[in-house]
Amino acid sequence: MDALEKYGDEAYSAVQQLRKNLYYKETSEVRERAAVALGRLGSLAQEAVPDLISVFENDDSPGPVFSAIEALGNLDDSSIVPRLAVALYCDEKFNKQIGYISEESCRSYATVSAEAICKLTGKHFTDAGGPGYRISEDGVPYIVLDARKWWEEEGQYKDWSDH
Repeated sequence: MDALEKYGDEAYSAVQQLRKNLYYKETSEVRERAAVALGRLGSLAQEAVPDLISVFENDDSPGPVFSAIEALGNLDDSSIVPRLAVALYCDEKFNKQIGYISEESCRSYATVSAEAICKLTGKHFTDAGGPGYRISEDGVPYIVLDARKWWEEEGQYKDWSDH
């Protein structure tokens, strides 16, 4: 799947199989790699957005969820920003949505969600695009704190259906 990006538009033919692989139950590695490949295809994989959202919201393995969030950030569909914003918070609502996860996994999801929101909105949160993230005293990366602040003050009030 990693070789797909070199085929450009011709790689589109693989999108349908990759979408099916997002639901492969035998091993989470197949779902994770399918999400990564779809993310690398960018706008060619636009039709996979609902499938990636399903993985993000329903998969019980961290690898596929993480990769699905990352892929969604590469598909140029900002209508998913409200769904990604849920992952910025390690709270009861988020855990109820995808099932209980460890605090470490939740912070990873929050961080990759903040990165995806940066890509989809063009916002530049603290440390965005840097090699690493500074961490607050509470152990939360500043990129996540900035993304939460933006969501609470601005993002949640936008009409994301037209984006």
